[in-house]
Amino acid sequence: METQPTPGMLVARREMVDEARRIIDEARSRGVVLRLFGGLAVRTHCELAYLCERDYSDIDLVGLRRQAKQIYALFEALGFKDNIHVSQATTGRQLQFYKRCDHPDAERHYFLHPDDHVDVFLDTFRMDHVVPLAERLEIEDYTISLSDVLLTKLQAAQIDDKDERDVVSLLGQAPLGESDARGVVNVAYVARLCAGEWGLY
Repeated sequence: METQPTPGMLVARREMVDEARRIIDEARSRGVVLRLFGGLAVRTHCELAYLCERDYSDIDLVGLRRQAKQIYALFEALGFKDNIHVSQATTGRQLQFYKRCDHPDAERHYFLHPDDHVDVFLDTFRMDHVVPLAERLEIEDYTISLSDVLLTKLQAAQIDDKDERDVVSLLGQAPLGESDARGVVNVAYVARLCAGEWGLY
């Protein structure tokens, strides 16, 4: 059973949301499109904290592949370093940036903590299924659309407790509709993607 969040945990979670918004705002000022997805995207839209408070391991963003160079420059300016192994392993479909950690042990000077890095998917979300996002990043100001947040959660072949909690939080509060609008799950769009891919359905 998941433990109840402590005040320190709640502060850390708010700080992660604030950091994500800071990155997105700086990107916007540079003409770079970045949007939050994953658990922090759910938390951004969640008004009933008791439903959606949980641990978050990192910040997940989606950007445009054609803006990859600008994304690298943005994170460099914000004090992040590029984890080149992620971009190489994904043939440039995903990037990862992390902040330098100062440890007493010099050999672990660049040890990567689970909570001090940012993953950036480019154009699409790829895990068990592919969710296209490149043409859908302007629906919300700080996150991908709630329809796409839902799809990135439900596409998992083996959904875990955190994703289940996010799905319940999202569907428990967001209205359902049949068009892309802020704060709305577009069930027509979700149905269209599911109809086009039997595995996703």
